[in-house]
This record gives sequence, C-alpha cells and structure tokens, in this order.
Amino acid sequence: FRKGNVYSRELIQFTTERLKQIMGDKGYIYADVQPVPQPDEQTKTVELTFFSDLGNKVRLNRINIFGNKKTRDKIIRRQFLLDEGDELTTTHLEASKNRIKGLGYFDPREGVNWKLNRIDEETADIDVMLKEIKTGRFQFQVGYGQSGTSSNGLSGTVQFGPRNMFGKGILGNCNITLGQGERSFTAGLTEPWLFDKPIRIGVNGFYSNNEYEEFRKVVNTIHEQRSGGMVNLGFIAERLNYTMFDLQLGFNSLEYYTRSRDGNSKVAPESSIAADDATKTELQTIFNDRFQSGKFGFLQLDIGQDMRNHHLHISQGYLWNASARIGFPAFGDGR
Repeated sequence: FRKGNVYSRELIQFTTERLKQIMGDKGYIYADVQPVPQPDEQTKTVELTFFSDLGNKVRLNRINIFGNKKTRDKIIRRQFLLDEGDELTTTHLEASKNRIKGLGYFDPREGVNWKLNRIDEETADIDVMLKEIKTGRFQFQVGYGQSGTSSNGLSGTVQFGPRNMFGKGILGNCNITLGQGERSFTAGLTEPWLFDKPIRIGVNGFYSNNEYEEFRKVVNTIHEQRSGGMVNLGFIAERLNYTMFDLQLGFNSLEYYTRSRDGNSKVAPESSIAADDATKTELQTIFNDRFQSGKFGFLQLDIGQDMRNHHLHISQGYLWNASARIGFPAFGDGR
C-alpha cells in the first residue's frame, strides 16, 4: 500500500509477512515485525509504523525426517538446498519444500510439512513430516476400431510403471499393445541420481509391428516393423540454477515387408496389379520409394529446467526444454 490508500488490515498483514520473508532471506529466520497504527480522528487518517527486531542469524543444526515408510531418507535429503551447518533462509526453505513435493511421492495437499525447532539463539532443527502416496501406475484399456494404419479390430493396451522403485527413486515404465494387425512394446528404466550424485542414466527400448491394410494392390499385406533402443546420460548443473543436460545415443531399425507366396519368408512389397508392364512398373516404383527399410543411429542433446512444485498437481513453477538431434546411417545398413 501507499500513502493515500484506504486503510486495510489485510494489506498490513501481507506487508508484515513480506518484510519477514525479506529478512528471512538474509538469514534472520526469527525476525519479528510489529505494525503499530496511530489513528487521527480529526483528519480521518492513520499513521503506520513498523517496528522490527532482526534477532540473530540462524544456522541449520539437523534435518529430521518422519513419515517416509518406503522412500529412503537420502532420496529426500538430496532435494534440500541446505546442508547441516548452512545459514537458514526462507528462499532455500521454500525451494527445498517444492523440490520434495516435485518428487511426486507424497500427498499433493498435506504430504510435505515441516517446522523449525530452535535449539539456541543461533541454531535450529528442521522436522520434516511426510505423508506418502502410492507411486505406481497401472492402466488397462480395451478398444475397437482402427488403430494407426491397421484395419478395424479389437485391441488392448496395458501400461504400468513405478516412479519410486524400492524406495530409491528409480523410474520405470512399460507399455504393451496387442490388437488385430498391431503389436507394440516399450520399456525403460532410469536412475536419476547415480552414485548419489545428480547424474542421470537410463535405458529404453521399443518394438512394434503394424499392418498397412489400406494398400490393396499388393501380393500380401504390408507390415511395418520398428525396433530400437536408447541410452542416456545427463547431469544437473547446480550453478546454472539446476539446469539439466541430457545426452542420448539411440539406434532405430525400420523394415517394410510382406510374406512370400509360400508364407515362409519376408520379401519386399510387390505390386499385384494386373495391367500392362509400364503401369505395373510405375506402381512398383511408388512402392519401392514409399516403403524403404533402413537402420540409423542418432545423437540427441536435451537442455531444460523443471521448477514445478509437483509433476501432476502443479500450483507454481515452470518447465522448459530444448532439444537438438542429429541422425546418421547405422553400420551395416548398406545405404
């Protein structure tokens, strides 16, 4: 508020808390601020004075964690921006709380709480109270209709993946889809803190086989088979405001084929049109150009920040990511 504004208890309270926060950012966690109004009945105005007592700067003595039945203590402690012996600041306390919430292991409303227990004039403990939730994910769905390039039919998908395997913060995922003319499988595993350092390592793999039913002028149904994998290695740069750098090396294989006339081997898509040789050759040329099999590798760099206070129930923060990828022919591709 400013001179000339209408008197407001809410604004005074808000200003008082902001002043405490500013002082807390300088290490005066227990600073006391008292607003004292002096009304003037004749002019119908109020003079407002804020009296403050900074007290002493306070350092962190110890972090005590309660309520984590599954998640290991170190998974939580490494999210703190404060170490024992550091000077306590309101900014670091709030940011640490948001980082713990962002793990997604605790109730988004009342799952992360703490209080300061003052030991003496210059030290205090932090008691962290947690309420865990289930971090596993399982989903099953059944549908009927056209999926991708396949014809109408019944299909089913199963998705599951824990976000906190064995209470160590390891991320896993697995998706399986089966249907008429469609089969796919993906799986991955990621360790976000290798050797208890902010080093991220992961591996992913996939396989899919789909049928192209819309192409009629072929000897047999065309299949598209994709397979591949990827390994990634990354790290979080604390000096760059916790920006993450992630380098990925991957391999993809793409194959188009139909079954031979005897059904025992894979052959390239072949035109079945009954027309003159020129028309048949032209259509076969289109098939050869459209359905090119091959293998390639790629190198990808991702740079980003995730400053959200939760991965699903987001109330503050932001997320950004930038990617660059370069592909190259795989060894043995022959093209």
